[in-house]
Amino acid sequence: MKKIILGKEGDQYFTINGSSVSRQHAEVTINDSGIWTLTDLNSTNGTFVRDEQTGVLKRISQIEIHPLTFICLGPDNSHGCSFYARQVLNPGDFKDELEYMNEKEDEYDKELVAVERKIRWQRWIVFFLNVGVAGITLLIPRSFDSVITDFRLNIMRIVPICSTFFSAFYDFSGEKKKLAEQYNRFRHCPNPECHNKLKSTEIRSMDCSKCHCM
Repeated sequence: MKKIILGKEGDQYFTINGSSVSRQHAEVTINDSGIWTLTDLNSTNGTFVRDEQTGVLKRISQIEIHPLTFICLGPDNSHGCSFYARQVLNPGDFKDELEYMNEKEDEYDKELVAVERKIRWQRWIVFFLNVGVAGITLLIPRSFDSVITDFRLNIMRIVPICSTFFSAFYDFSGEKKKLAEQYNRFRHCPNPECHNKLKSTEIRSMDCSKCHCM
């Protein structure tokens, strides 16, 4: 069994100087069966892992992990205190991390296409609702009795309200923004001593503009 202490005075191969990191913050153990376990060592600011679906950091006390689990010592994932678990054994080799990040970009591209398709449908539905209102009001002659006139006026009032509510409750442009925010959480340079926020183009080209570690 291997045990690696993480922290300012830890056994990891890279330096951790984050202000939120304890001297002996957490421990990674790898048993003889190859199972990885991350344990918080009663640190002051907690140990976190990144959710692989949402990218949100969640605090843990002990959890089974894998080499591509993203670990953060403390709630702030900057200043060299966050890294992929495999870096404690394979420092400086970022091939697996980059492949993982590219897979996430592929997921993002697919979901983005689906959301943009919804946005187009939303715009067409609102467009046809409003065109329909205009058509109904124009086709009904003004010479009709007051009942028809009232009906036309009610249609003119109701349909714009319906289209407004539809846009409000099915705001797919907001969904697009949330999707971008979610995947931005996966776009950090895998080098623990850099942690630059990468652009999608940098991930695709495998070139961090700050440290060129890739």
